[in-house]
Amino acid sequence: MHRANQAAIRNVQRAIAARDFTTALSIARAAYRAAPDDAARAELLLFLGPRAASTPNDQ
Repeated sequence: MHRANQAAIRNVQRAIAARDFTTALSIARAAYRAAPDDAARAELLLFLGPRAASTPNDQ
């Protein structure tokens, strides 16, 4: 796994745990845009995609 992705995933998980969904989304979007290639973007989607609907209202 790319180190930048590891840090971004960790930061997104921390923001979600703190119920700061706006920050979590901002971090995830920034990491996706900064990903150097398709493999890194796919890696982010693999880990963060299932967590996109994290509250009942987001579904």
